[in-house]
Amino acid sequence: MKKQLIFLSILATITACNDYLDVQPKGVVIPKTIEDYDLLLNGNAYSIHSIDNAEILGFTGNDFEFSEELSLDTNNPDYQNFQLYSYGDLRFYNPSTTVPAWDAAYENIYIYNKIINEVDAAQDAVGYKAQDKIRVKAEAQYFRALDYFYLVNTFAKHYSQKNADTPGVPLVREADITQKIGSRNTVGEVYEFILNNLEEAIPNLPNNKIGKARPDKAAGYALLARIYLYKSDFEKALNAANKALEIKGELADYVEAENISTAYESQQYSSRFFGGSSGTYTNPSKDLKSIIDTVNDTRYSKFFTFYPGYGVYSPFVFYHNQLPSVGEMYVTRAEANAHLGKNEEAIKDLNQLGEKRIINYQPLMASDFSNQSELLKYILNERRKEIYFTLTQVFDVKRRNLIPDLEQSITHEYGGVKYTATPNSGKLVLPIPASVLKYHPDWQQN
Repeated sequence: MKKQLIFLSILATITACNDYLDVQPKGVVIPKTIEDYDLLLNGNAYSIHSIDNAEILGFTGNDFEFSEELSLDTNNPDYQNFQLYSYGDLRFYNPSTTVPAWDAAYENIYIYNKIINEVDAAQDAVGYKAQDKIRVKAEAQYFRALDYFYLVNTFAKHYSQKNADTPGVPLVREADITQKIGSRNTVGEVYEFILNNLEEAIPNLPNNKIGKARPDKAAGYALLARIYLYKSDFEKALNAANKALEIKGELADYVEAENISTAYESQQYSSRFFGGSSGTYTNPSKDLKSIIDTVNDTRYSKFFTFYPGYGVYSPFVFYHNQLPSVGEMYVTRAEANAHLGKNEEAIKDLNQLGEKRIINYQPLMASDFSNQSELLKYILNERRKEIYFTLTQVFDVKRRNLIPDLEQSITHEYGGVKYTATPNSGKLVLPIPASVLKYHPDWQQN
């Protein structure tokens, strides 16, 4: 019989108590054995401790849009999806409304801190060895890094040397609901913490994951490559991507695949769903369709279907996965090589990917790009096509806006009205929720 821990009720009600970022865990059973802590990492069949932030990222970015066939209550400030889509001044304005992208992330972090702080002293359990303590701790460090990655990139400026000292998100290292959270840590401090978590965890992750929603070494290196890329540390991003691909690097052939959902799933190093209704709003934007061959590129033609009365949507056989894939490692390695001036290596990866994704693919040559910026723009577009289900496109726009000649505005349109986030507008940095600031009035708002 599958053991269930009452302690999982620690996924908290959001309250003002104890100043723990407005999260008050509750529960009466304290984990004691290695098995107990291992079970704290269990989610459902596909996901561990998912976060309902898909709409927040999807409607702030430019890969998905509201279908014009829908009738939206655009004047209701509590309809936050449209506030996000229109870059409204009332995003997260209501102090009585919780924001799962913030609250659920810190609920998760409480669980991971609980494991990290305590599993070394856990009691033995049948079927578990002392080495399992090290593994479980490493998995918790991996997921804590993932949650901080989404937090800092959602609620802060993108990392750069210039932005490193700007406000990020609070780092909570202990599973202690009585601790006081003084201020927001800087973006640089959060990135350092994330990278330290991953660097420490990877040697202790298993060679083979124990379930599709649990990480192994390949998943660890893949996430590490993503973080280093976002930090613009291209040598380390390249090194980590190479290590991930050495372990798992075979590209699924989407062109020849009879079951595209199986092929897509085979590319995932590990899996974690976005929570809530993340499968609902997947109408691809005009902007996305402007850069993708909707007929010959199987990442569109096999992934989206037209549903009368709703528009073009992705069937539920595909899931929004927060974690990196084999394809992401190819475009990560290509981008890192391009930034390092290794254009031939970058183009080699682009061609390998293109052959597995595009019908009648025509290989690229160095002469196809007049300068370095053109190559990087092409790579960033390939990244966008390959990983739109990670919903990190808004983060990619934020980071490319820090690179001369790669800046990009995002324009949304609904009902004949356009809403634009220009590179220097700050609109892609989500505000700290009012439900959080009411307990931390001294925090600087974005």
